Amino acid sequence: MGAAITSQLEVAPLSVERNHPGAVRDYVAASAPDFIRLRLGVIDIEIESTIAGLADEYASLYHGYANHDSDAHIAVRVERGRSHYTMGRRFIVSGSEGRMFSVRRVEEVLPHVEWALNWEVVRRMDSYLQLHAGVMERDGVGVVFPASPGSGKTTLCAGLLSRGWRFLSDEFALIDSEGMIHPYPKALCIKEGSFEVMEHLGLPMVSPRRYRKGKKGRVAYVNPRVVGSNGIGERCQLRHVVFPKFEQGATPRIRSISRGETGFELAQLSFNLRKKGNEGMGMMMSALQHADCHRLVSGDIDATCELLESSLDGITS
Repeated sequence: MGAAITSQLEVAPLSVERNHPGAVRDYVAASAPDFIRLRLGVIDIEIESTIAGLADEYASLYHGYANHDSDAHIAVRVERGRSHYTMGRRFIVSGSEGRMFSVRRVEEVLPHVEWALNWEVVRRMDSYLQLHAGVMERDGVGVVFPASPGSGKTTLCAGLLSRGWRFLSDEFALIDSEGMIHPYPKALCIKEGSFEVMEHLGLPMVSPRRYRKGKKGRVAYVNPRVVGSNGIGERCQLRHVVFPKFEQGATPRIRSISRGETGFELAQLSFNLRKKGNEGMGMMMSALQHADCHRLVSGDIDATCELLESSLDGITS
């Protein structure tokens, strides 16, 4: 994994249906486990929960996504338990290698389920070259936004989603041996500082509950299907790489950079390049072969999206 990001790891009806999927309540022990099986792009996930209410909330978060009845690529379990240290009651989130998170508060559970799923992608989906990046597509053209946490990539993806772009992910660029990008359209995790931006963009946050996610503090979620079924992108060719960096009050600006500089920086933002070795380097070179590469300073979301669209349209045409 790249040193810069190692510490940060972040249609058909659903399997679980409720009378009021938007309902919010505290979680209690369920009489029997609930299972949610969802298809998120190329990844089939399964969540087993013995916490009543969590399935409702997760079903609400991913309303409109397809379910699956095959063996899941990745699976997470949520249950009541006790802290190893204080023996106090906790919500325990476990993955393929055992316990991953132990949290005390209800509002911490769902973000840590999402976090656990991300780590399971890193562990289990290593046939892909994995980059920490947002991915959007328009007219079949794929744009990757690689960035460390706090660079504004999720807000930028939300802004483009509101303008008709199609969403592949705000967390992973999954690149295959042919240099193609595959979708993992998990819900967009929005930090408190961008809540007003989502309102401005007309992208409703799924639940009235505000969650807590570690150092990120208060967060909420946007279902990318809120703009319609066409809001989710499909496998596409990488055409542009844009490294975003948000600066409060900045005038948005963009400049071209070399593929060599791009490849060096992508290596720092890959979860598994070191593990894949020469194979991974070949996958990256294949993906960058026809890519134009840029650095973007973002500010006001509308002005940033307009600049990005006009710049990329000029290059692509």
